[in-house]
Amino acid sequence: EKLPFFIGVLVVWTTVIFLALHLAYSPREYLNLVREGYGIPCSQDACSKTLEAQYSQLRPLIHEDDIIISSNPWITHYYLGGVDGFLREKIVPTGYAQFGNPTDEYFGIPLFDSQEELRQLRELDQRVWIIVDYKARVFSSPETLELIERTYTKHQESTLMAVYASPSQ
Repeated sequence: EKLPFFIGVLVVWTTVIFLALHLAYSPREYLNLVREGYGIPCSQDACSKTLEAQYSQLRPLIHEDDIIISSNPWITHYYLGGVDGFLREKIVPTGYAQFGNPTDEYFGIPLFDSQEELRQLRELDQRVWIIVDYKARVFSSPETLELIERTYTKHQESTLMAVYASPSQ
C-alpha cells in the first residue's frame, strides 16, 4: 500500500518541478541549462568534422527571424545557437502517430509531429529550415520524410544530415 502512494507523490513532485522549469525558462534558456548540465553533445566522443563543417556552412545563411526545426535539437542548438522546434513522431505498434502534446518533454520546445504542421509551416512568411539527421529516419515516418523532400527545397545533404528550406518570402 505504501508503494503506490510513494509513486503517486513522486509523479506529482516530478510534474511540479517540470512545470516550474518550463514556466521559468524559455526553450533556448532550457537548452542552455541542458548544455551546462550535460556538457557539449559530443563530450564523450570527438564530434564529426564533417558535421561541424556542414553546420558552419549553414550558420551564416540563417537569419534571426528564420525558424529552425531539427530532428536532433541538442546538436542543432550546439552548432547554431538555437532551435525552434523538434521534428519527431511517436512510434506506435501500427507505425507512427502524434504525441498529443504541443511541446517536447525533454527540451520544452514545440513538437512537430504531423504532416499538417509541416504544411502549415511552409505557408509562413518566414524562412523555415528543417534539419534531418539519423534520428529522423527512426522517429519520423517515411511519409513525413517524403513530404519534407517534396515540399521543401533541399539545401545540402550528406550521409550525416540533410537540410531543407522553404523559400524566403
